[in-house]
Amino acid sequence: MSALNRTPLAAVSFVDPTTSLLNVRVYYQAPDGSISEASYDQKKGWTYQNPNIVGTGKLNTGVAATSWVDPVKGPQIHVYYLDTNAYIVERVYLGKPGAWGPGTLPAGKYQAAAYSGIGATSYQLASGVQYSYVYYQDTKNAIQELVLTSTSGSWGPGTTIPAAIGTPQTGTVLSATTHFEGKTQYRWVYFQDETLALQEAWFDGGSWQKGGLAAASSNFSFLPITGISTAVWGPSRPFKLQVASVDANNKLSTTGYLSPSGWSKIVELPVSAIPFSEVDIIWVGNTSEPDALRLYFQSQGGAISELSSADGVNWALTATNIIVV
Repeated sequence: MSALNRTPLAAVSFVDPTTSLLNVRVYYQAPDGSISEASYDQKKGWTYQNPNIVGTGKLNTGVAATSWVDPVKGPQIHVYYLDTNAYIVERVYLGKPGAWGPGTLPAGKYQAAAYSGIGATSYQLASGVQYSYVYYQDTKNAIQELVLTSTSGSWGPGTTIPAAIGTPQTGTVLSATTHFEGKTQYRWVYFQDETLALQEAWFDGGSWQKGGLAAASSNFSFLPITGISTAVWGPSRPFKLQVASVDANNKLSTTGYLSPSGWSKIVELPVSAIPFSEVDIIWVGNTSEPDALRLYFQSQGGAISELSSADGVNWALTATNIIVV
C-alpha cells in the first residue's frame, strides 16, 4: 500500500543470524491509518513482506521502532505508535516464531497528546540486560519518557525533558538515540521548539543537558513540524552522531557530531523532499555494506526514497521508492 503524504517514518536494521545478511525495515503509515512495513534483504533487495501490516494508528501522528538480535529468539523488532485514542501502542516482531504480537507496554495505560510524535531507542549491555526508552508529548506539550529494563520486565515513567532546554512545539517530531561508553549511558532526544529551532537534549548519566544542535543549525530556517532524525554511528570511540532534517526550502539537510570535537555546521543537500516530509536515518555498520548510513524521506507523494552515505557528507540516491506491492 502506498504511503500517506507526510507519513511518519521509522527504520531499523539487523543482521539475520541464520543468513548473515543485512536486513532493513522501514515503517510508515498508509492513508487508511495502517502501520505498514517495507522490507530489505541484502541479497534480494526491497521485497514485499507478508504480512506487512503491523497495526492501525492515529493518522498523522508518530511512529518509532527499535531492533536487536536475541541469541535465542532471533531478530526482535519493537514498533511504537498511537492508537485512535492517542494511547501508546507497542507491537513486537519475534524472529522465532516469526509473527507480530503485543509488546509488554500495557495497552490503554499511557496516553499522549492527540498530536504527539513518538521517539524510541534501546541498547543492550554485555550482560544481556536490555534497556528501552519511548518519548512522547503530553497535553501540556512537555516531552515525557517511558522506561523498560529487561530485569524489571515492566514499563514505567522516566524523566521529563526540562523546558529550559527548549519549549517543544505543539506536535513536534521526536527522535531519540543512545550510546554506552565506559560506564556511562548517554541518551539524546531531538525536537523542534516553539521558535522552530532544532533542539538537542542529552542525558549524561545523571541529568538532561542542552546540546549544541541549535547553534549548529542556526544558519537555516525550518518549517513547523519539520522532519528530524538522528543516529549514532561509527566505532564506539570516538562516537559520531548524524542528524538529518528538512529545511524551509524543502531540502534535506544534515549535520554531524564527532566526539569530542563538537557539531559541524548544518549542510543543505541538493535533494528535495515533499513539503513537511519526515525523515529517518539509521546506521547499518558492522556489515559488508559500504554505505553505512541510510536516510529515508518522501521525494514524491505516496513513495519513500532512500539515500546512502559512507561518510555522512557525500550522499547518493539508492532507491526512488522502497515500497513494493
